[in-house]
Amino acid sequence: MKKVMKRNVLYRIFVSLVVVLNVVLISCDDDDIPGASYQPGVWFYASGDRVTTGGKLDMEKFNSKFSGFYSFYFHQELDVDTFSLAEIRLMGFPEDRDREVNLVASEESTAVEGVHFKIVDKVLPANATSFVPKILLIKKDLGEEEKIVKFELRPSEEFPAQVFGDTLSDDNTFVISLHYELKFSNVVSEPPYWNQTNGRFG
Repeated sequence: MKKVMKRNVLYRIFVSLVVVLNVVLISCDDDDIPGASYQPGVWFYASGDRVTTGGKLDMEKFNSKFSGFYSFYFHQELDVDTFSLAEIRLMGFPEDRDREVNLVASEESTAVEGVHFKIVDKVLPANATSFVPKILLIKKDLGEEEKIVKFELRPSEEFPAQVFGDTLSDDNTFVISLHYELKFSNVVSEPPYWNQTNGRFG
């Protein structure tokens, strides 16, 4: 049983490496293709369902896969809450130890780390090929202004490979990104899914 499970994990890793390599080759100009690397890397993963229009990648739909919205207005009893970002997947082989990914908030963010939010889980567990990072949102000092955090996955000592992001796999089954945008506030504001629902609610 253990041999079968191990074989399945290795097969999944091999398929992921092949698909990512194909995505890179298909999606890039020659000047944009990162050099070949057998080093581990990480990327945000989401299903490829409903991200194309007329057979072409729709960037608005693509970006919605890697964005989130939260308002404490709908959770008045809470002073803090935890938000889950998109799944992070490993390119490479699992190891029998925990490894921290280099998940950071870019300089373009309006929210201040340690004041408005904290990254509380950015560790790929031992023997795992994926995990879901967690963010602690803090209501205090939010005020009446919507805050934005633009998360990025950057290369690190643990995951040095330069993974090409923001693209659709060649079989159209999943999308890859190195970015995730989270908007949150303490007031009523229009959620990102409003365009799909406002026809029903008026």
